[in-house]
Amino acid sequence: MVDTTSEERLAAIVAKVLRGETVLRAELGMDNNDMEALYSVTYNVYMAGKYDEAMRLFGVLSLLDPTDYRFVFGGASCLQMLGEYMMASMYFQLAGGLDEEAPAPMLHTAECLLALKDRDGAKTALALVLERAGDKAEYAPLRKKAEVMLENVSA
Repeated sequence: MVDTTSEERLAAIVAKVLRGETVLRAELGMDNNDMEALYSVTYNVYMAGKYDEAMRLFGVLSLLDPTDYRFVFGGASCLQMLGEYMMASMYFQLAGGLDEEAPAPMLHTAECLLALKDRDGAKTALALVLERAGDKAEYAPLRKKAEVMLENVSA
């Protein structure tokens, strides 16, 4: 039996999270070191090719702090590797909204949309890659890949 004090506290926490006033990790007392340790484990699971397991872990990370780009992007990457292209494209777009300067989420969105045979959507995503990459040297490889993809999609 849950006492009403616990229910009221939980309801207050949920309300604060939904209003964007806090994230669950803060309410649970998890600090940056805790989150980085969990992210490190999750990243290693992903790199080991255990995408189902990594997806679950990225899901936990995203639940704890949905504002961290890496967690959403990691979950999207797992979905893409698992062939869940529609969900992956949505998660990549979410990641792209968390970091509106990063071109990588839009490039992966385009890849997913192409896998779904959505050429027009892929063109739009690739145009965003080029816009976000601009002339920044660190994004030159992404820009080049997007240009080649866009040329192929437009042919």
